[in-house]
Amino acid sequence: MKIMGRIVGVVGLLAVLATGMYAQENLTADVPFNFAVNNQVLPAGSYSLQQPLSTNLRTIAIRGQEKSVFVLSSTAGDAAGSPTLTFRHIGDQYVLTRINGVHNQLAFPLSAEQKKLAKAAAETKVLALVRR
Repeated sequence: MKIMGRIVGVVGLLAVLATGMYAQENLTADVPFNFAVNNQVLPAGSYSLQQPLSTNLRTIAIRGQEKSVFVLSSTAGDAAGSPTLTFRHIGDQYVLTRINGVHNQLAFPLSAEQKKLAKAAAETKVLALVRR
């Protein structure tokens, strides 16, 4: 009986530790236009953004009703202000370039083709507010 109690205790401790390791930052955003991120195009819609809180991971899941992607980002620093998504309007395309989350900022570099277009065309920055 003592062994069974210890096993249950160890399993419970492991469950608590595993939950902390996989805690996520969750944000939701409504994006009213198609956009690209890391050369993947996503349709307009409501998106859930999930990032593991582990400082070692730079991946973020962007989940929509029609399409979901996992993207690798570079950490751009600590979060500043309200959570937002920053897009650049380059030519006829919106490109997600930054996510300001609750805990940190993530940056997404432009592709070589997007950089060429950005030099040749006028561009604007567009912010989309997100909710937790």
